[in-house]
Amino acid sequence: MNASSPTASAETTSGTGTSGTGTSGTGTSVAEAMAAAVDNAVAELSALVGVRAACAAVGRSRATHYRQHRVGRPPPGKPVAASRAQPRALSATERARVRQVLNSPRG
Repeated sequence: MNASSPTASAETTSGTGTSGTGTSGTGTSVAEAMAAAVDNAVAELSALVGVRAACAAVGRSRATHYRQHRVGRPPPGKPVAASRAQPRALSATERARVRQVLNSPRG
């Protein structure tokens, strides 16, 4: 990892890195800290210059910002269609007759 990446600068400035106390060694706490820092920066800047300019300044997509700060209920999922029998399906007696023919000895 080079020193110019945001993750590398966060690890070197915070002093925790991926092997600090309370981490599982996967680096997720660094990523969470970076996300929180970007979130705080957008919150502070948006009060001054608006959400569009704040997101552009920190490099976050506005869609991501609005998705994470949604007000109200999330959009509804797709409706689940009720299962129904196929109109051309065999009846129970027809299936039993077909099974009987298929299982009969060949002659």
